[in-house]
Amino acid sequence: RQSVACMHLLLAVAASALQGARVEVATAAQLRSIGLMRTVVFRPELTSSRQRQLQSRAFVDAMKRKTSVLVALVGERVMGSADLLVEDVGAWGTASYVVNVCVRDEARRQGLGRRLVQSAEQRGVDKGAEAMVLHVDVDNAAARRLYEAMGYVELDAQSSLGAHFTGDDFVGGADGASPPSAPQLLMAKPLVAGAALSLPASPPPSSPLPAPPPPAPPSPSLPSPPLPSPPSPSPSPSALSSSPPPSQDTAILGAASLIAGSGAASASARLVVGEESSRDWGGVR
Repeated sequence: RQSVACMHLLLAVAASALQGARVEVATAAQLRSIGLMRTVVFRPELTSSRQRQLQSRAFVDAMKRKTSVLVALVGERVMGSADLLVEDVGAWGTASYVVNVCVRDEARRQGLGRRLVQSAEQRGVDKGAEAMVLHVDVDNAAARRLYEAMGYVELDAQSSLGAHFTGDDFVGGADGASPPSAPQLLMAKPLVAGAALSLPASPPPSSPLPAPPPPAPPSPSLPSPPLPSPPSPSPSPSALSSSPPPSQDTAILGAASLIAGSGAASASARLVVGEESSRDWGGVR
């Protein structure tokens, strides 16, 4: 009974100490301790000190590429940590991504993981983020319940926001940890009112249409040949037949007028008139 009572007392003291844990932005000097803690929690299969040292360095290098690293401290001992990345998601806006939420085994179920995520959310808002995105193992029921209780919902990987955080840059051991052993679920939470998580992804830019071929140069214009003048209309037979033939008196008067007007007409002229008159209407000479 005494041993059980002592155990309960120790647990109560530890819980009280964890309640007083402070969460703050890690300094460069604290990254090594955080890397060692993550190696113990995330890579328990590594047994040699050399392997753990190399893994710890990989975690430190990855932390240096993050926007912020948050650390939970009890006194000066690292009890948990989380990384924050703030990303420009193009037309969607700005979003933050929390990864490597890590708590020591003895500090679990004391609300420390929730406090780390809440601190990451506030840090993201301070950096202008409109949503928080994270990955969680599909079979990690406890973590999924925690995130759902905090307002996180499953995010469509085909949406504009989800597509940005899908790929090897965000899953698959990109931070030096071993690749996930279970399928990953993408979850998100709006950090500001009106943030739409499920906007469709922007379609890929379409290939520009080929430019139309330049117009063919105009062919040299050749001078048009002159159109032939229409033939003068010949009098119709009816018109000819309708004109009355000149009378014999008219022909004789016309010849006399020519002789009188010129004063030099010869007798041959009179003969021509008489000949023409005889041809035209068959008169007797």
